[in-house]
Amino acid sequence: MNKIYFPSSYKTAILKKTKNSTIRVDKEIGKYKKGHSYNAFSYSEADWKTKIKILEVNKITINELSKFKIPSKSIKSLKQKTSLEDKDTVELIKFKYI
Repeated sequence: MNKIYFPSSYKTAILKKTKNSTIRVDKEIGKYKKGHSYNAFSYSEADWKTKIKILEVNKITINELSKFKIPSKSIKSLKQKTSLEDKDTVELIKFKYI
C-alpha cells in the first residue's frame, strides 16, 4: 500500500480520525488518486498506522476553498506558508478511514 504524508501537527487529528480532508500543493498535486488507499505517515516518515481511502480529489483555486467550507484561517495560513495566491491551483482531497 502507498503512503500519504501529513504535517506532524496533524497527528492527533489523524489518530483520532477527526480529520477528513487535506489540501495538496506543488509536487503533491496529482499524486493521490480517488478510490485508492494509503497508509498515513508524517513527512518525517513516522508511520501512524492508519489507513485512509481517497473519496474525492478536486483541483480548485485557493479562492474556491471557502466554497468547500475550509475555514478562512486555514486558507490564510496556507497562503502564508506557501506564498501561493488566490488564483493558484491546489487539490482538495476528501478521505475516509479504513
